[in-house]
Amino acid sequence: MAFKIFAGLFLALHVFFHLLLYLKAREENASLGILEFWFGRARPHPALQFLMLLASASTAAVLTTIVAAAFSS
Repeated sequence: MAFKIFAGLFLALHVFFHLLLYLKAREENASLGILEFWFGRARPHPALQFLMLLASASTAAVLTTIVAAAFSS
């Protein structure tokens, strides 16, 4: 039970943190799209874009594993 609570809180905190970052960037540039924010203006170097893509993929894999484990038990 504690694992399910931890997984849910981790997922909620992760999504909330990214939403706050996006909203802060939208205050500066109202026409900013979510993909442009994540891969474009905020990370101008190709190496950083690749690292953020890798981090996004690994975060998605970890969160999927946590949620799958929480619902399968």
